[in-house]
Amino acid sequence: LHSTHEFARSAAHVYGATSTAARIAGAKSDAGEEGRILDAMLVAAEKRLGGLLGPAAAMRSPAWGPHLHRWGAAFPDAPLLPEGRAVVPSARVAFCGDFVEGGEGRGGSVEGAALSGLRLAKALQREIGGLCGAD
Repeated sequence: LHSTHEFARSAAHVYGATSTAARIAGAKSDAGEEGRILDAMLVAAEKRLGGLLGPAAAMRSPAWGPHLHRWGAAFPDAPLLPEGRAVVPSARVAFCGDFVEGGEGRGGSVEGAALSGLRLAKALQREIGGLCGAD
């Protein structure tokens, strides 16, 4: 389940007990706050996905979790790479991901990373198509 930027910012102080920050760097996580955040996300999932996933009880006790995990790139500090600089033909390299600004304000998010990958795939398809004489 992926939260909104606003929700993520409101919970930025909680890392999750099983997160990399907690496991490797020793970041402390407040179990009460973690439970509150997980509950809020599960309520949202039940509201939006309950019909697809079955009874709410099944979502509350899955075999795999639930675990709270904050994506490390969720709050980028540095400026994002402008999309116009993501393809460097002279070096035969291209970049995509959460660190590429796509102009829609979704940089630093899972959605932004996915959209960046799709845009790059289309750009490469155009380039390769142009080399092969195809449209």
